[in-house]
Amino acid sequence: GMRQAVGEIIPRLPEKWCLLFGSSPQTNMEEFLHPIRQMITQKPPQKILLTKPQHGRYPGVENLPLEGTWFPTPEKAIEFAQKMDVDLILVTGSLYLCGNVLQILGFDSDDDLSLLAQPS
Repeated sequence: GMRQAVGEIIPRLPEKWCLLFGSSPQTNMEEFLHPIRQMITQKPPQKILLTKPQHGRYPGVENLPLEGTWFPTPEKAIEFAQKMDVDLILVTGSLYLCGNVLQILGFDSDDDLSLLAQPS
């Protein structure tokens, strides 16, 4: 889960990075956020952007117990993030948020989302 993913992400983070985080309701939000907080502590981002995922099974959480700048929609958060001087924008938390961002950036076609190599 999140703990394993964060453990693999931390060594790959550049010096200048931004975290874009959003979540649907969690049974234990503090436990869910623990690996994220560890990542933030070990390799602090330039900025933490918070938003709520759109079009998920459950409504996104608006009052996340995480310090950051709140954006009402993923679109607004991405607009802000793209203007930042960072080498990486890490989008995590909700898979719906990741899907929202892929759609915003125009990378949501079947070919874009295919995990298999495409014939050239």
